[in-house]
Amino acid sequence: MAPLVFLLTLVAGDKSLAMTLEEALPEAIINSPKIQSARAKLNITRENLRQIFSNYLPTVLIDMSRGRERDDAKTTETGSREAEITNAKTAKISMSVNLYRGGKTEIETEEANNKIRADEASLKGQIQSFILEAATAYSVHYKNIKTRELNINNKAVLKVHLEAAKARSKYGEISDTNVFQAKARFADAVAKEIKSKGDFLISKVNFESIFATDAMGLLPASPLKIEFTKLDELLNLVTSNNFKLINLRELLKAARNNARNLKRDLLPVVDFDADYTRGWQVSNQYSDSRSAKFVVSLSMPLYRGGSTYSKIRQASISAAKLVSDYDQALLDVKKELMQAWFNYKSFQSQIIALKESALSSKIVLARIKKEVDVGSRAFIEVLDAEQELLESNASILRATNELLAATYKIKEITGQLILYGSR
Repeated sequence: MAPLVFLLTLVAGDKSLAMTLEEALPEAIINSPKIQSARAKLNITRENLRQIFSNYLPTVLIDMSRGRERDDAKTTETGSREAEITNAKTAKISMSVNLYRGGKTEIETEEANNKIRADEASLKGQIQSFILEAATAYSVHYKNIKTRELNINNKAVLKVHLEAAKARSKYGEISDTNVFQAKARFADAVAKEIKSKGDFLISKVNFESIFATDAMGLLPASPLKIEFTKLDELLNLVTSNNFKLINLRELLKAARNNARNLKRDLLPVVDFDADYTRGWQVSNQYSDSRSAKFVVSLSMPLYRGGSTYSKIRQASISAAKLVSDYDQALLDVKKELMQAWFNYKSFQSQIIALKESALSSKIVLARIKKEVDVGSRAFIEVLDAEQELLESNASILRATNELLAATYKIKEITGQLILYGSR
């Protein structure tokens, strides 16, 4: 298998203390049972080609035998004869070779090569799908780690606000309504922290099942760079580069070659057989025999009950079905690409707006706190500002995760997640 070059982004950081997606992915790919199965299937298909090549070569056999025979004495008109004992030995070498199969071997070779290329495309597609799945699992778990940290911090902050509200209410600075509002916000923060913990544990299990390692010290994975600026450029690329479409094209070629091959069953077959036999004491104690035989045989099918024509029609229908499957797959792939592209552009713009929102929310929170201290703002406004800042930061994490997934999806659909070197 040619080396794989992964188009992944390495994020700056201390590699001795943290794990990047690029570091975690290669071993996960090697150990993936799904990819191992696809590799095994490819190797099985390659063996079919070697079996076909054997049709060009002769079959040579050697047969040897040895025995002992006793012929008891018999009485004849001239008198009795003593028993005769012979130690019979024979040795035979034979060779058979096909001279003509109607061109089936050449067609079978083409069909086998089509299936090999189809399985190679399938393997590449499996690897790309795994990279997409792994990158998404990595990004989702990183997002859940950071979201949980935000919610833990938010719960701690709102707990402080609740205690402060209780103290200020005791001295009549704020009403009981403010205390209940603080309690409500704190309870909501507790619920969000519990949910974020559940999301964290679920994504942790998914991460560890894919990477077979502890999810410790993850560094953020950046979205991949999309070199194309127009959707039409990607749509033109997908037809030739998408591995699912390549697989179906090769399977279609194989199906058409199979139909051609079945038609050759109606043609004659020519074989050449030769053998040489040497025998000692085969018929009596003094016999010593040699024989050689050379035969050219021709076999011509005249009638097989219509089974051959039925198989030809069946193969032609199968090829026509694959044409329809390819057309549908092309539509599906283009639809997936357009969806991924629009997600990519949408989340790009969302992240810019969300970062601006988070910055503004941070400034607003700081100013409201100061105004509350001097009594020009209500206490509830601090709680609202805290909530807005939390939602802005959580939205940035979600949008960044979705942007990464969209870029990986675009690369997968256009066959750019992995590049193969020369064979």
